[in-house]
Amino acid sequence: MIADINLLPRKEPRRTGGAMAALLAVLLLLLGAGLGYWLLERADSRQAALEAELKQVRALQAAVAAKQQDAEEQKGRQQLTEAVQWADAYPLKTVPLLRALTKQLPERGFIMNLTYADRRTVTMTVQFDTAEEAAYYLERLGAVKMVKQAKLTGVSANGSNEEAGTDITVPRYMAQYELTIGQAEKKGISP
Repeated sequence: MIADINLLPRKEPRRTGGAMAALLAVLLLLLGAGLGYWLLERADSRQAALEAELKQVRALQAAVAAKQQDAEEQKGRQQLTEAVQWADAYPLKTVPLLRALTKQLPERGFIMNLTYADRRTVTMTVQFDTAEEAAYYLERLGAVKMVKQAKLTGVSANGSNEEAGTDITVPRYMAQYELTIGQAEKKGISP
């Protein structure tokens, strides 16, 4: 048997586990930092792209809104122009017509209601003291140059007290007329 005698001190095995672990930790830390940097750069580039897209969308939205506003303004101008043209071409001028109609009324006759049925037709309600005054007024309407045709459509009687405190009832007659208006009022012709 041979005896193995070694008088040199034994070398202790190197402990590389701690250094390896530290190196691995540093490597993982660097890898994590690189991954974090890459993710931040990617998020920044995505945010920049989204901001550019947002600016583009806002610019398009502003252009569409401006175009729509221009279209609405143009439509409003066109409607206003049409309304002015319609008013200029409208054949009936109310003030000369009312003057001519009230001139023909008897002393105690009153126009209660005046309505345009269409461009050339006027309906009105007139109050009189007697039913005969309604017929006479119809005849007088024929003398008005603006009125081409006058028609008495109805007469009704309403009772009212002439003086407060008395029991005397005086009837008032409400006559309804339908007038067809001609072109005479455009020239400013009155009766």
